[in-house]
Amino acid sequence: MTNLAQIARATFPDSEIFLTQNQVSNTMDERRPREAFNIRQLNEHLTNITMQGVSYLDSNIRGGCFFEPDGIHWCPRTANSILNKWLQQLRVYRPVFCPVQKGTARTMKRN
Repeated sequence: MTNLAQIARATFPDSEIFLTQNQVSNTMDERRPREAFNIRQLNEHLTNITMQGVSYLDSNIRGGCFFEPDGIHWCPRTANSILNKWLQQLRVYRPVFCPVQKGTARTMKRN
C-alpha cells in the first residue's frame, strides 16, 4: 500500500491523496472470514501510511452501518451516510486547477 501511495504521489505531486477504511460487518466475519480478515488487514495498512500529501478520511458514521439482508453489503443509507461524512471532511479543501506541461491537472489545496 505504501508503494501505491508513493506512485500516486510521484504521478500527481501537487495533489492531495485521500485514503479511507472499508467497514466490515459481523456477518461477513461469520460467512466470509477470510475476506473480512483481508479487508481488516487492508484497513490497517491504509491507516499506517504516513507521507506528505496523503490524508485519511474517517468512514465511521454515527449510528453504525446498516447492511443489506445478506449482512455483508452496505445498504444505500450507509453508503449515503459515509459519502456525506467524506464530503464534510473534504469541505476544508477547495479544488484548484494548476497548469502542467501536458494539459491541466486538478489538485486539492487546503483553504
